[in-house]
Amino acid sequence: MSIARLGARYRNTNPTQHEVPLRRPRPPAWLLPAGATILVPAPALAAALNLNPDPWIVATNVLLFAALLYPVNRWLIGPMVELLHERERRSSGTAEEARAALEGGSRLRRELEVGLGQARDRAAARRAEILGAGQQEERDVLRRAGEEAKRNVEAVRDSVARELDQARAALRDEAGVLAREAASKILGRAL
Repeated sequence: MSIARLGARYRNTNPTQHEVPLRRPRPPAWLLPAGATILVPAPALAAALNLNPDPWIVATNVLLFAALLYPVNRWLIGPMVELLHERERRSSGTAEEARAALEGGSRLRRELEVGLGQARDRAAARRAEILGAGQQEERDVLRRAGEEAKRNVEAVRDSVARELDQARAALRDEAGVLAREAASKILGRAL
């Protein structure tokens, strides 16, 4: 069993949990300048420093630089520059395409707004026309219904008047018959 598991067993914690490592204490602030003075070479060592280079080493470095200049430029620097130019072309082309798409979208939005406004105006005019036609139709239907109701009322009045006249005539005839019968009964003879 590992030490971490043993420690977890005694602390009643999950061994898979990550523990936060303890931070090391920082050295005192006065120690930094003291260490820097030890590491900085003394001025005495600078006097022994030779600043005149060996001409053979310089010539070898110049020849090596000149020999590597063409291959490094051809196979390393050239493709990288070409890659950067291609990237610039693509990004500028994409920016121009995005700008053109944005302008096209704005133009389409304006056209759609104009088209929607015109469609709303046409719909409002059509609705007003339909409402006007419906109101006119309603007035016509009500006028015809009123005329028909008047005709029906007149027909009923005429019918009632005819039936009343017939009933009066029938009552007159019956009244005459009843009067004759009553007179014949009163007189005791037939009339």
